[in-house]
Formats: sequence, structure tokens, C-alpha cells
Amino acid sequence: SIPILSFFPNIIVGLTSGHILIWNMPVSFYWTHMETTESKSLAYVFHAFNRPYLFAPSLLSIRNQIMARQNRPVFLILDGPRSDDDALKIKSNELIFNSFLSGHPNKFIIKNDTNMGAEQMFLSTFIRMFDEHNVDAFGLFEDDLYYEHCYLTNVEKLLNLTWDDPDIVSV
Repeated sequence: SIPILSFFPNIIVGLTSGHILIWNMPVSFYWTHMETTESKSLAYVFHAFNRPYLFAPSLLSIRNQIMARQNRPVFLILDGPRSDDDALKIKSNELIFNSFLSGHPNKFIIKNDTNMGAEQMFLSTFIRMFDEHNVDAFGLFEDDLYYEHCYLTNVEKLLNLTWDDPDIVSV
């Protein structure tokens, strides 16, 4: 029996390369077998493309929660441009990320040279986080969502409660 955690009833669940995959669109958490979030590496990953007018308020809504977790790495993954206008908007997202999380010691930006599209970005992120950056778990955040002031605290509590319980299918 595989422990599975979902935050919404409409999820896609899979098992890939020994990793449990939960994709619930809009916010997803992926993990390997862990005891608690305190003992393993948990990263936060933002996807962004050409919508800085949505990314700025989204990141602002969760900024304080991320800044309070300076031991957790935070990644911004930028899809590559399809046009010169996209290139300017992507650069704006990079500036927003660096400005809003100024002082966070574990922030990283990954830029794609070419436009991958949503599906390839998702698959690429999965490989990058687990295989290249060796995190045990990561939350994937889209650029157009807004988060409550206690969102990450509540998610981490849920994750700690459900990592090893094979009877948990949905929370």
C-alpha cells in the first residue's frame, strides 16, 4: 500500500522512479519516503512564464511564510520565451523573485533557454528537484495563486501526519 496525500479531490496520482507523485493542480506536493518534514529536505518551487502581473501578488501572498523558513530552498523555474515580449516579462519575474525574497539565503533561479510548455516544465521540474538537487520533497506553486497566511504551516503539519500512514489516501 502506497501512502498518498492529496489536498483536493481531483488529483492525479502516480509512482515514478520510486517517488510518489501527487499532482492536484493548482498546488502540488511530491515526496519520497520520509519520517518528518523536519528531518528531510523540503523545497518550494515556483513556475513562472510571462505573467509578472500575477506572479507578484502570488509571491507576495506567501513571502512571509517563505522568509520564516530560510533553511528551506526556494526555486523559481522560468520557462523560456517564445517572443521578445515574453523575454521582458520573464525578466520581470526574475526581478520580482529576487526583490521579494531578498535576504533569503537559499533561493535559486533556473532559466530554460527555450519554451518547454507546461507539461514538459512539470516533468523537467520533477527530475531536477529529485535527481539534480536531491531534495526529499517539494511543493510546486503556480504563478497565479494566492495563499493564506498559515498555508505552509498547515501543509507541513499535514505532511508530518501522513508520510508513513499507508491508510491515508486523501486529506
